[in-house]
Amino acid sequence: MHRSGLGYYADIYEGGIFIAIAFLCSEVQELSWTLFMTFVLKENHGFNKMTINLFISDKFKGIMLALVLGGPIYYGFMYMIAFGGRQFYLYLFGFTAVTLLILMNLIPNVIMPLFNDYKELEGGHLKAKIVALATKLKFPLQKLFVVDASKRSSHSNAFYYGFCNNKRIVLFDTLLTQHEGEAGEEEILGIVKHELGHWHHMHPLKMIIFSFLNLGLMFLLFSFSINNHQILASFGFRQESNFVSFLIFLKLYEVVSWITQLIQNLLSRHFEYEAD
Repeated sequence: MHRSGLGYYADIYEGGIFIAIAFLCSEVQELSWTLFMTFVLKENHGFNKMTINLFISDKFKGIMLALVLGGPIYYGFMYMIAFGGRQFYLYLFGFTAVTLLILMNLIPNVIMPLFNDYKELEGGHLKAKIVALATKLKFPLQKLFVVDASKRSSHSNAFYYGFCNNKRIVLFDTLLTQHEGEAGEEEILGIVKHELGHWHHMHPLKMIIFSFLNLGLMFLLFSFSINNHQILASFGFRQESNFVSFLIFLKLYEVVSWITQLIQNLLSRHFEYEAD
């Protein structure tokens, strides 16, 4: 463990400062490309609906959320490594798994409404058809929302979220405006059927399990290389540091992550065809 000044906590604090600086530098570095993608490329193809004020607002909210949520998550992550003992990877896996599950519930219910407005779909033929479809498939639909996606893009889509028997379906408002009339309602219904196909085949659950297995493998391999003096020395570091060890490990793990990412992409492609 790297000790300096604050002892065991120095490694955590120094790593946190490094991540914060790297994150802000990355945001500045990518700003020009993001502006070009949004206001030139997408604008020329008729997809962009975002204003510069909305762009700045989104960026500010994103940075604030990254700092507010990222700080405690980072500290908990590093704390598990520092004080988890020889089997720290088990505590690390448990902490990360619980954090991801919390975020999966927090993001659609708390964070996403900070960026968009979600209103319940008004009663009508389309709502009746979707409710009837959900009932037929025994999909536990609780609410049916429309999100104002049109203020950012002309792209259209639909998705569902929620745990257990508390499911919600969300339709982009662009989907409603681009598919009007009875024929349009059938097209929207077809898109919703695709999303419910993912639920029927438990694709989200399967992807979560795959992600957790990948995390378990990564943390287990990390436990074999943490603070390895030969590895640290090969990168120019003389003192032990959990943070530096993890950064080096992530670089070395890229070979394995390339394989796991390929498997994940193949699974995702298979799930899309299966949902259809």
